[in-house]
Amino acid sequence: QPSMDGTKAPRGKLDVRVLSGRNFAGGAACRWRVHLEVPGNLYGDAAAITWVSCASHLGSPNPEWSEDAWQAFNINWVIHEEPKPETADQIFQSRVLNLLEDQSRRIAAIEAKLEASSS
Repeated sequence: QPSMDGTKAPRGKLDVRVLSGRNFAGGAACRWRVHLEVPGNLYGDAAAITWVSCASHLGSPNPEWSEDAWQAFNINWVIHEEPKPETADQIFQSRVLNLLEDQSRRIAAIEAKLEASSS
């Protein structure tokens, strides 16, 4: 069930159900479990969601699982956009702002010296 929010990143609900397998080794007494890892998030320690199914109710060579062998996963990938390079106008504005701040500090230092010498 994908999200309809217009994003390109996977987001929504993923339902997985284990039905059966074919050509498994072992005998009829062997029971099988499915270990599944789903990328629920794109980044971080909690990115991978793991799930282990219940045991199959039929053994090898063609195991089958009951109807309760399913799991729902919430998928919420967030893609972090690369920072856009600054435009020439933004670089210019940043430089002017730095120059004005520096000028203000110099003027404040001169005013402080004048006040100190007149006292």
